[in-house]
Amino acid sequence: MSINEGENMRVKSTFSVAKWDEKPVADWPDKSQPVNQLFAIYRCDGDIAGDFVVAGTMFYSVYDTVDAHNSVADYRSFMKFDGSINGQTGSFVLSDSGHYENFLPNSKLEIVAGSGTGDFSGAAGGGKYYAEGSEMIIELELTKGEK
Repeated sequence: MSINEGENMRVKSTFSVAKWDEKPVADWPDKSQPVNQLFAIYRCDGDIAGDFVVAGTMFYSVYDTVDAHNSVADYRSFMKFDGSINGQTGSFVLSDSGHYENFLPNSKLEIVAGSGTGDFSGAAGGGKYYAEGSEMIIELELTKGEK
């Protein structure tokens, strides 16, 4: 299915975390509720094929120093996708806003206006990602306006 002007395309794929690098902001005054800078790469297979390069910030309202997976955090980031969706190729940037708790991320994604290239030039829309059992799932709904 291709994105035609004025039509919607819904896709869903699994992804894995290929890289995760998180570092505390050195001058943040409260180490019990830290703010960390994040750089990650999410790798998708399926209808969405390619990488999301992620740069963002996490605020931990509850931080477990022994196992960070037991922490509670809110995060904001930008995710640059480069790859193909149902055979169309190009890139776009998503704004990511979410919450992490009980080992589960819950994110809201929106395409940043004007960020699309290639077949995704003029793309709009958004989606979400979340954990489902042991898999990470990303769902997107894309529309295409005028370039």
